[in-house]
Amino acid sequence: MTAAKAPGNPPVEGCRIRLATLGRFDIEVDGSKIHFGRTSPRKPLALLQALLISPDRPLCVYRACDWLWPDADPHSAYRSLVTTTCRLRRWLQCADAVRFLPDGLALNADRVCVDAWQFERDLAGHTSQSQIDAALRLYSGAFLDGCNLPGVIEMRERLQRRYVRAVRTAADGSRRAGDHATALATYERALELVATDEDLHRDLMQLFIQQGNATAATATFQRCRHLLAARFGTSPSPATVLAFRSIGSPACDQRVTAVA
Repeated sequence: MTAAKAPGNPPVEGCRIRLATLGRFDIEVDGSKIHFGRTSPRKPLALLQALLISPDRPLCVYRACDWLWPDADPHSAYRSLVTTTCRLRRWLQCADAVRFLPDGLALNADRVCVDAWQFERDLAGHTSQSQIDAALRLYSGAFLDGCNLPGVIEMRERLQRRYVRAVRTAADGSRRAGDHATALATYERALELVATDEDLHRDLMQLFIQQGNATAATATFQRCRHLLAARFGTSPSPATVLAFRSIGSPACDQRVTAVA
């Protein structure tokens, strides 16, 4: 491991830990990224990922034991959890980065900053345009991509839905203001991250139609169709096909017949 301080050193009180979980999984301690080699701490990292699932409530001790040590008896699993928590604190170089609470384990928000948690805070309640823009900048991809711990997939999908809604809100605001270039850039960046979302493809098609660019709208539909076929083996939904028909190109009806 390469970091600000090596594991095994006394924990550094008051350190700041930043966790990147959107599109990648990176850990920074006092501004220095931790690099794991072949001997990465598998169980402490799994515990850390489990702690990231629910920012608003602690991780139940019994659930953590069941997830991480499903074949162990309860007493052995709890001892392993205590040991793993201590190891995780050492890796994070902060004695109180993870806290045992009466109702479970939790990351200490005074020590640990998580991009996914900030993303949700930015979009909570009545959000301003600046908050939406900040959230869109934070979202760099799927939450803990590749991690299949229970609860991760649910949170991953929830964050993606919130991201898509925020993109549509921001792009619609730009479109209504007549700033089609910003709206187009917003959609295109989003489709790099959420390539198969049909809502975004439909919105982008409508933007091109509004601009009178039937060629670009048609290309957007074809891209959506190819992505859905390649990744899921499905065709565009009736709503997307209907949006394609609205382009007004003479070739639309013929092309839709093959994919509807």
